Amino acid sequence: MNARSAARIAWTAAAVSAALGIGGLFFDWLGGLGMSSPVSSAYPMVWALSISLIGALVVSRQARNALGWLFTLVGLLTTFTFAGSVYADFTRTAGGRPWPAGPAIAWLSAGWLWIPIRCFFQPAAPSRRDGASQPGLGWDSSSWRASAMR
Repeated sequence: MNARSAARIAWTAAAVSAALGIGGLFFDWLGGLGMSSPVSSAYPMVWALSISLIGALVVSRQARNALGWLFTLVGLLTTFTFAGSVYADFTRTAGGRPWPAGPAIAWLSAGWLWIPIRCFFQPAAPSRRDGASQPGLGWDSSSWRASAMR
């Protein structure tokens, strides 16, 4: 893959992430679902959009940088999880007929998407305070315990 197409894919993923995050916040507010207060649901979206944009910026500069791809993917999965949970709430509260793929998206966003988010993002975090990586996967024992406790 050349640098131009890698940058195009990364910026498209960042744009989809932004659309999912902002759209999820808007429809949560518009529908009055009351999933959470607007401020408390905006903080994770700001984090996810920041991660996604940083990843797209890194990939557009260095297409082979794995950390940029991981950041872009984690931001996209996080915003999909939020937008999916808002969509799942709409399918349960919508009067009349059920919406398409409501139970499947609810199952995916509520129960299973934390696994790839944890697996993709945790190895990107430095394991020691000086930033040096540990031998092996780069996970210290507290990272393993945190993943197991989720």
